[in-house]
Amino acid sequence: MKTANKMGIETVAVYSDADRNALHTKTANYAFRIGEAPSLKSYLNMEIIIDTAIKSKCLIFVGPPAKAIEKMGAKNISKQIMGDANVPIIKGYHAEQQDDDTLHKEALKIGYPVMLKAVYGGGGKGMRIAWNDAEFREKLESARSEAQKAFGNNEMIIEKFIERPRHVEVQAPAPGVTMSTRRRLGESAVRAARAVGYVGAGTVEFIMDRSGDFYFMEMNTRLQVEHPISEAITGTDLVEWQLRVAQGERLPLKQDEIPLNGHAIEARVYAEDTKAGFIPIAVPDRNRKVLFDLWSRDTELRLSPIGNQPMFNFAKSWKPKLPIGMAPDSAFGQAPPQKILSIGTMGAACLHGVGKRDFMLIGDRAHETNHEASLIPGHLKHLSFPNIARIDTGVVEGDEVSVHYDPMIAKVIVWSEDREKAISKLSRALQQTHIAGLATNVSFVRNVLNHPEFIRGNVYTEFIADHEKDLFGDEGRSKMEKYEGVIASLLFQQNNMISSNSNPYLFNDYFRLNMTAKETVELDGEKYELEISNKSVNIYNSNNIDSSKINMIIGEVKRDNDVIWFTIHCDGERIERKAVLCDDKIVVFGTNHHEYRVPKSDLYESEIKADNQLFGCAPMPGVIEKILVKVGEKVSKGQALIVMVAMKMEYIIRSGLFCLFITIVIIIITVAVSYY
Repeated sequence: MKTANKMGIETVAVYSDADRNALHTKTANYAFRIGEAPSLKSYLNMEIIIDTAIKSKCLIFVGPPAKAIEKMGAKNISKQIMGDANVPIIKGYHAEQQDDDTLHKEALKIGYPVMLKAVYGGGGKGMRIAWNDAEFREKLESARSEAQKAFGNNEMIIEKFIERPRHVEVQAPAPGVTMSTRRRLGESAVRAARAVGYVGAGTVEFIMDRSGDFYFMEMNTRLQVEHPISEAITGTDLVEWQLRVAQGERLPLKQDEIPLNGHAIEARVYAEDTKAGFIPIAVPDRNRKVLFDLWSRDTELRLSPIGNQPMFNFAKSWKPKLPIGMAPDSAFGQAPPQKILSIGTMGAACLHGVGKRDFMLIGDRAHETNHEASLIPGHLKHLSFPNIARIDTGVVEGDEVSVHYDPMIAKVIVWSEDREKAISKLSRALQQTHIAGLATNVSFVRNVLNHPEFIRGNVYTEFIADHEKDLFGDEGRSKMEKYEGVIASLLFQQNNMISSNSNPYLFNDYFRLNMTAKETVELDGEKYELEISNKSVNIYNSNNIDSSKINMIIGEVKRDNDVIWFTIHCDGERIERKAVLCDDKIVVFGTNHHEYRVPKSDLYESEIKADNQLFGCAPMPGVIEKILVKVGEKVSKGQALIVMVAMKMEYIIRSGLFCLFITIVIIIITVAVSYY
């Protein structure tokens, strides 16, 4: 959209319900709703997208011809075309005969190990390696099943598996590739594009073995995610190029006119749990919530932990139900045990938590919902990027990372004179990329960048598995980093007092006449005793932190709600840090990014009081006997909202405010559950 605006072209956005307030929706000149949040009901609904596009009565398709997309979209057809065009392909079977016996015979001819690939596959789905004949049929069945679920087609191709391969895309010069190989890669990519009559932006991908021989893998018939790398080293705008080509113009430059300058690297920042198989994290990483759509106000929900698993007892019978597109065994990757349940028209999605489990019940919505399981979107509590890198992102601070779509938050791109400098610059840029509210892969990517083998250019598809201990190892926290967390917690405690107390006599600024103030801070379950001497506003002299007795002087402090910037002077060193408060965590951004668990009572007393005023708070987990209010009902202060029974006693939850209109009935129950 930035390029289109630069060219004076008006833009039109389509959005789902989940993206009503998304950045692309707000940026476009015109925006049209195309459906509900699930992709199949919006962004993958081609009929409604085309219908929306033709409303302007002037539709130009930006991209290659449909026949080129069709030919490259099916791996069996594209392999045959590439072979005829003298583009190197891996020895394999790409024919139409698809019965298991035929595929088994072809695997024997090729020789093990072999790679099984879905004909219409992508993103690693529908792929299996059969290392020997004994496991071939099992792997074939598994690959077919996954392909059918993901792509609606279970046809397969078989290729000789290349051990320790390297994935090479023709986008920018890569380390460890000779000039001769680079030239042959480029020539092969051009032959591939010409073979299918390709027009527009696209990326040809190859697999390379240890000897430097390469083979055609596939072609992405679109502008590739890493196109900023090509733009950075060539000084071009590929988005502008494809828009001009779509309007019938010729390419601005010929092949021999395109310069190659310096080195560029791109890092994709994802909301994902790198230590749990890179599963997407679209919910707060520590406090997962579960939504239920209650179809009856007298439906009972009993929650009681047994061992390390929660037990669900309902007044009505139930049977398992999964959201559309989720497989029972892989709904949430390799995460701890989870269940998704339903009662008639009630849908429930249960996510694992750490140390506790939250359950949110939403009632009186049966007439408004399609009763599919719902998941809580993740909230970007804090988001800031450095100015030393190009940032391509579709979100801003305060946005939600929806569970319905790809969890990529941003692309961070840097350019420098050579690869070593570019690696160093990207590592610094990621250090200055501050994201709070969600787990991300930022630390993991920095570990990759700083690994000696990566710096040497010794990368291949099994790089992560081979260096797992180095890349996933816990960085740990130095004593100094722990003290930074302690200081941040102390400042947030004071911040909480500033915001919650209108009475100046109740505000504790730690000032004592000729004495030191004493304070206790708890961080990650450890208690630190502090002695504080106040010098002046926002300047404190902190002594005897924990047993180390390190003297620290807190200099300038800047506050902005749940974000604090502070300076520490210790042993002659001046240290600047930023800290963000997220629920019961403090995230400190410094040399490394660290999260610290803090007791909610220290930081959220005023917030909890405010929440209790609005919604009321159950004293403990229990059985909801009755919901006494309806959607749309006007509620007065002190009015009974819910009747709950727990430990053989009845509790009535009352409203804390006057004139509260009920728009949705919400009950939150917390049960302590541990997962190991």
